[in-house]
Amino acid sequence: MNVQLTAAELDAIRVIAARHDDIEKVVLIGSRVLGTAQEGSDVDLVLFGRPAPRTLSAVRDALEEETLLPYFFDLLVFDDIKSTELRQHVHEHGVEIWRREEDQR
Repeated sequence: MNVQLTAAELDAIRVIAARHDDIEKVVLIGSRVLGTAQEGSDVDLVLFGRPAPRTLSAVRDALEEETLLPYFFDLLVFDDIKSTELRQHVHEHGVEIWRREEDQR
């Protein structure tokens, strides 16, 4: 997986995603997968499943407040994306960084 995040940073994201039963999968998109991220670039994550609005807030708060990750996070729910181009970007360029396994349900 060639993304502009360290293994420890990816692990921190995975741990937080695993706390929420309504998240099935997390896909990284944007500059960090395209190789164009610069210092201060945010982290764009697409959540699959049916995460409630409170889940989005909890995940964002945990990523930005509980971890030491020096980034802001942009969270999208795949089913809420209306843009055909963005959906296509997720499918063509997105990198799956976490998936809930059957034994985690």
